[in-house]
Amino acid sequence: MRAILIVLFFSAFTGFQKLSGQQIIAGQQSGPDIVYTNSDDIQLNCDIVNTSHFYSIDIDRDGLNDMMFNASYFYYSHLELRGTSTAITPNNHVQISKVDSFQYSTYQHQVGDTINIGLNWIPSNLATLNSYSSDGFTEYFKGEGYIGFRICLADTIYGWIHALATGNTETASINIYDYAYFAKSNHIDKQEDKPAISCSNPVHDELNIRIREGNNSTEWKCSVYDIMARNLLNKKLREGENHINMSSFENGTYFVIIRKKNGSQNIFKIIKN
Repeated sequence: MRAILIVLFFSAFTGFQKLSGQQIIAGQQSGPDIVYTNSDDIQLNCDIVNTSHFYSIDIDRDGLNDMMFNASYFYYSHLELRGTSTAITPNNHVQISKVDSFQYSTYQHQVGDTINIGLNWIPSNLATLNSYSSDGFTEYFKGEGYIGFRICLADTIYGWIHALATGNTETASINIYDYAYFAKSNHIDKQEDKPAISCSNPVHDELNIRIREGNNSTEWKCSVYDIMARNLLNKKLREGENHINMSSFENGTYFVIIRKKNGSQNIFKIIKN
């Protein structure tokens, strides 16, 4: 029903207009240079038992994770403070649109909003959706709506993510329904030319890395670093599936660097839990 309403809206109001310049309309799924992905309703949940849930997305399929969603439960015994939060951690090349007067506040777009350079953008690696605690709450993105983002690499591309964020002091959740971005045809072609690399996140006992087949002449190497930049592991990789045992690693944040023989590299931030 949601998809039908969106189609009817754009048929009547915009006629699937061709976008001028670098911009996209929240909810638009098709049209010239629109790349659309249905994510099959990804859901993240947290509570006092399952204290955190993370999910990373490579929006433009270039092998580089663009952002990580997380739902977290927290408790500080010395302050008698407990609650939940939902947020986005964008990579350095990604920005999230924000509420004008708040630095880390994710703006809640509606169907039909224009996402382009004219918006306010969060210049950091944290975008808060909502937070609930015994000290109070913030609800920048409450319920269902659209998250505006832009990816700033060789070209700047604008897009939206259709999501639902809910919570209280005991539980919180994020649903990710689908997403799309506007890119010129030559940008899409360049993404298809790049080898696709995916990296599992979060990680429990095994880190899974997949390198798209078709680059037999290329040598790959993986290095894992902790947050103190200490090199903990080096391993050669092959095309297809690669499995790295991390059962002996302590829970926490790590950085995975995957290098090609020619020196280019992809960096992934992962959570071990």
